[in-house]
Amino acid sequence: MFYTYGMYSIEQFYNWFYIVYIAILALSFWSIVYGLVSINRDVLHSIRVTRRIRNISIGCLIFVPLMFYSLWIVELIPLMRDGDRIDYIYSIFILDMAFVFPAFILSLVLILKRNALGLLLAPILFIKTFTVLFSATLGGLVKQIADGGGDPLEIAFYFVFSLAFLALAVFYLRRISFEEIRNE
Repeated sequence: MFYTYGMYSIEQFYNWFYIVYIAILALSFWSIVYGLVSINRDVLHSIRVTRRIRNISIGCLIFVPLMFYSLWIVELIPLMRDGDRIDYIYSIFILDMAFVFPAFILSLVLILKRNALGLLLAPILFIKTFTVLFSATLGGLVKQIADGGGDPLEIAFYFVFSLAFLALAVFYLRRISFEEIRNE
């Protein structure tokens, strides 16, 4: 919700619902903050994953920001060099580079520090990655059907990686465990 309504708000989709878009953006952002600070510390300390899942997660948490920071910067360099601007999708640069990729890095650092909050954030970020990559796949397919545009290699790339992150999220969520908390 944060990402979608952030796009609607930043991209200036002015219509009768624009104020609602901003309200949903604000509510979803502060719900995330509230959710994170409200996590029961005892439950957080009970989270366990296998070493294999932890290592795969670390690799993916490094891979996504490195890949997309690189892609987005390559796309931004000509705009910055020429002082140009784009009319649409600039919100993706803002949201990804300022919020999403830092969340990956934060989760990575927390996992490396053996902080269980990183273990809790990782599958959420993997699901987010799936939804973004799969929507890019669908967008490319629609573009290809509509006007013959869309790079088939790019569409295939997004599709394969979206399925990989969906599989990772499902695998992760099926393998995560919570130790029993004893009240003594």
